[in-house]
Amino acid sequence: MEKNSGPRGRFAPPIGSKSFNLGRPTAFILRRRATQGVLVQEVDDGQPCLMCRDKCTGYISHPWRKTCEVCKCNREVHDVFHREFVNVRERLGLGDTLGRANKEICLQEGYTWVPAGLTSEQIYDYMSCLPGHKVPRLGTPGEKARERLLMLQLPKQDLALPYTRHVEVQHHTSFKDFITARNDIALDIGIVNPSLDRGQDCSGCGDVIPRGAVGVLAPRIGDADIWHPSCFTCTTCNELLVDLVYCVWEGALYCGRHYAERLKPRCAACDEIIFSGEYTKAMSKDWHSGHFCCWQCDESLTGQRYVLKDDHPYCIKCYEAVFANSCDDCNTVIGIDSKDLSYKEKHWHEKCFLCNKCQVSLVDKQFGSKMDKIFCGPCYDAQFATRCDGCGEIFRAGKCLSAFACVFSVF
Repeated sequence: MEKNSGPRGRFAPPIGSKSFNLGRPTAFILRRRATQGVLVQEVDDGQPCLMCRDKCTGYISHPWRKTCEVCKCNREVHDVFHREFVNVRERLGLGDTLGRANKEICLQEGYTWVPAGLTSEQIYDYMSCLPGHKVPRLGTPGEKARERLLMLQLPKQDLALPYTRHVEVQHHTSFKDFITARNDIALDIGIVNPSLDRGQDCSGCGDVIPRGAVGVLAPRIGDADIWHPSCFTCTTCNELLVDLVYCVWEGALYCGRHYAERLKPRCAACDEIIFSGEYTKAMSKDWHSGHFCCWQCDESLTGQRYVLKDDHPYCIKCYEAVFANSCDDCNTVIGIDSKDLSYKEKHWHEKCFLCNKCQVSLVDKQFGSKMDKIFCGPCYDAQFATRCDGCGEIFRAGKCLSAFACVFSVF
């Protein structure tokens, strides 16, 4: 665990002067409209957990972690939904030039989103190129998949200051500058060309996209590059870029989340970008200085010893209280600084792993178990081993009996 300070990267250099496009395949450059207010209408309070099912009574937000207070699962695995029809331009704060017409077109076609500027037939051709479970058709798993990708790839706390909880006042200007620079030099929406006039190599998989097939262009990278619809994915997470929204970093496509993480650290607890020059690095992750805490009691672990369990950090006290075993001999907790010796379902301190009869240490020795107690070899043999009715000697594994050595031993 260590402290980090200073910036972690620079904004990507501008790529040309191209801006957002409404999706018309023959007109690739349009002037960006003035940024509007970001609109995000996600509903999470009380929503069931898709992992815990009935064990969770409904999502209750942790004070600063992006987890549920009830079941401790991440917010994303709860059945979070959007209160209204989601227009990605409104989510990004870019305004919706088509307004109500865009929603009506989507619903008329039976989808929650369609590429702009396409006919019904062209929309069908585009959707046919996507994996079936990713097609955002109303009332299907694809609809939920799109909602999930909107929340993951374009997290609301990356879009506007009102949706953040942990950007300190002194860093508000840095946050706004980051958003402005991202929108001006990296963010864009892909354009669907419903029918290529010539065959081209896909910039994703390298295979040829034949003439007349559907392709996707990324204007910030250039008109020479084109992708299969199913190859238009984020370089980091390899997920389809939701609603064709992408960011460019060093000539590669990224979703909004992973573009931000190329430039800034993200807190593993609250999921917000860290703008402070000082933060904590632990478990190969980044944390706000006050957010690297015990998973159980929320006490700070900065400068403290901790134990990992299921990829979560615990303070020593909580780990021993929740996970440590009790010694079968002395009935006290086997702490993290003690060896935990176990046999079947029983556990012992190293110093307590003794023969029940003579109290000799059994560490690295053979032992026997009888009536839930452990014994050294000699004591076990003396009390429990089977003996010959003739000579009284113990039968030992691996030894042969002579037919005449003991007339009462063999019949």
